[in-house]
Amino acid sequence: PDQQADAGAELLAGGRAGVLWKLLEACARAKCKEKEAFRAVVSMLSPAGSSAATLAHSLLALSPNLTEERIASANPTPLGSRLAQACLQLPPAACQPLIASFHKMSNPEFAKLACDSVGSRVVEALFVAPGCPAGSHPPLAKKLKGEAARLARDRCGSHALEKCFASVDVDGKRAILNELLLAETSLASSPHAALVCKKVRLADYKRRQTDWLDEETGHEKKRRMFADILAPDTPATAAAAAIEPAAAAAVKPAATTAIEASAATTAFAAATAARVAAEVARAGARIAREGVGPVVAEAAATTVTAAAPGITVEPAAATAAAAVE
Repeated sequence: PDQQADAGAELLAGGRAGVLWKLLEACARAKCKEKEAFRAVVSMLSPAGSSAATLAHSLLALSPNLTEERIASANPTPLGSRLAQACLQLPPAACQPLIASFHKMSNPEFAKLACDSVGSRVVEALFVAPGCPAGSHPPLAKKLKGEAARLARDRCGSHALEKCFASVDVDGKRAILNELLLAETSLASSPHAALVCKKVRLADYKRRQTDWLDEETGHEKKRRMFADILAPDTPATAAAAAIEPAAAAAVKPAATTAIEASAATTAFAAATAARVAAEVARAGARIAREGVGPVVAEAAATTVTAAAPGITVEPAAATAAAAVE
């Protein structure tokens, strides 16, 4: 871990933090060494003994050893945002310290991050990424309480609000819709807010709240009912994913062998049929030319059949001989 931290610090100092970003993405795809990769990033930015509240800010700003006093002046960077999003693609057990750091953010800090051009991408990921379990969504959504109208009008915050709305339960959705209803007049002049209101069906909620509540409650019950089946990382799915490569490796040679054998059999049959047709044609021409009798014609057909056992051949030679007689 010390060597990884030293290497990470060297990459960060040299302006090559993109290597760490790609390393995290590779670990997430391969599903291996996720904890080690995340620990390397954490030890590079937030050494032991530092406050957990500064981890998210340090990562976003790519500023090692960031203190709580300097948080207000630390602005998110594009590469820091990419690193944070890559961390959130790791399993929850691997990136739990980062999730905890976001939970320790104050409400104004989190709302400001949701409206930032690069920070909003991380806020969106917090509501949809596999590293942030569904149980973490309601506390994060509460950090945006009272900011729905402001987020809806913002170019970046509107996307974060949509992800937040989709991830919370019925009560959370109602809270957001009620905030938007209170600011409905001011939202009408914003194209971003108009699109948000359309996606969250604000007009439908305003017109028939009881029906809306019944529909959303039914949808939520169905989602909970099928959550175990649709979850991407259930033990059964993981076991199937582990078995699949081995099964494919075992089946592929057998399938290839069967296909090759079938192709060889087909080619042999075609060649045999061509030889039989040629023999029959030659025998028929000879009988027609020389006037050979039915006995010789039958012998010719028998010779052809013996050359290709199992193939029934119409004695065309006999037919030609009969025609000659």
